[in-house]
Amino acid sequence: MNKTETWLIPADFHWNFVDKSTLEKLHKVAKEIKPDVLCSLGDEVDYDGISKFTLKHYGDGLDECEEELKSFKLGWEELVKSCGNPKQIMCLGNHNGERVEKMLYKLESRKMSREAKDVKHSLDFKLNFPDVKIVPYNSYIKKNGLILTHGEFHNDNHPKTHALRYNCDVVYGHMHSVNCYSLSQKGSNKVKKAISLPCMCNTNPRYRGNKSSAWTNGFAVITFYDATYSIEIIEVKNNKAIFRGKEI
Repeated sequence: MNKTETWLIPADFHWNFVDKSTLEKLHKVAKEIKPDVLCSLGDEVDYDGISKFTLKHYGDGLDECEEELKSFKLGWEELVKSCGNPKQIMCLGNHNGERVEKMLYKLESRKMSREAKDVKHSLDFKLNFPDVKIVPYNSYIKKNGLILTHGEFHNDNHPKTHALRYNCDVVYGHMHSVNCYSLSQKGSNKVKKAISLPCMCNTNPRYRGNKSSAWTNGFAVITFYDATYSIEIIEVKNNKAIFRGKEI
């Protein structure tokens, strides 16, 4: 076997709603495995202040988002320390990628160029995380035949849709739940699969109002070796989790 490479993969922190117990366990695993790469799969922050679902003046919403990003940066720095000295990657999601893009478009279309510059300077991840490889929303990174991305499809068929559209193995976040679909390609004698990961955030935030959902907490560890990979999904249930045979 050639040299292996270990990636620690959290998704969907939604930092204002981050689940403290899941975050604690992520740190424990990080300290144990000292991953080569720390790769977050999007929606690192919620950016509720510039959401189309809010009625706030853009300036007030911007202040709220700045505070969330400032807090997340401190949290990310602590996680990096727990990992050791990993390469850092963030795939932007709809909350921190698409929302910023839409806000910039609205401001620029209204000839509010100075306000647009303020938003970009304050909330753009490339500017705020110069040491991190930032992957734009709806883009992806690929290693050993595996695509890592935030995720873009909804409804009950989202794993199947990801497998079909990407025509490749895909691991993604976005749905806050564990799902898998395997696609057999008889003509090429190959199997493609798509796996969605659990989330790092509160599974019943105030805006959901106790609605039924499949949201669950957790994260993943992926080991790349010999042009392929192995994935471990660590779910956190009742504030407890098992990693490689022991409670963390």
